[in-house]
Amino acid sequence: MRIFILALIVVFQTGCAIASLQIHKTKYSIQKKQALEGHGYADMDENYMAEYSNGKCKLYVMHGRLSRSWVKLGIRKFTSEKGKDSILIYMKFEGRSWIFVRKGESLKFIVDGKKMTLKTSDVTTDNFIDMDTNRISESAFYDVSSKQLKKLLNADDLKFIIDAKKVDWEGCVPEYALNNMRRFAIEELKLKGIKKPVIKKQKIKSKNR
Repeated sequence: MRIFILALIVVFQTGCAIASLQIHKTKYSIQKKQALEGHGYADMDENYMAEYSNGKCKLYVMHGRLSRSWVKLGIRKFTSEKGKDSILIYMKFEGRSWIFVRKGESLKFIVDGKKMTLKTSDVTTDNFIDMDTNRISESAFYDVSSKQLKKLLNADDLKFIIDAKKVDWEGCVPEYALNNMRRFAIEELKLKGIKKPVIKKQKIKSKNR
């Protein structure tokens, strides 16, 4: 009986560990802020990226030696004090150990087989350690032109590589994230020539009274 109970505990713990490696799709959401200095921004909340496995983008947080780590990407529209808009791609890495993302041309996309490299912006990055969970976070902003963004968002197959000192991170942009980014580009950035995002309507369940 004791052995059976122990076996159940092991199976339960293993099942929880495996389940915790599954990532949920991020819902489309934006945050806007206007500073007293005159500048402001609109952020598309960063979306979970995926791993490229057997020809498919799979949403898991396992990544080789960096188990239980993940990358998120988002878009920011930054408006200067003079009213000039610029576009930034926001990258956030979360994991158990630092990878030390490099400054400069450290975000590389493979857009339908063709390379596109983005350079870090002058916008302040935010790196910190959560003492409660013992997890680290590294983030960076990358300058991107509207022309470059159009190519990224109209891609049928979009992979990326983050150039870091410890280990390079490779992944791909899942379809749900592309749809969120396309929606932001059309609604907030007012870009034309972007593929129409597929927005799935949420089913509303009626309750029997």
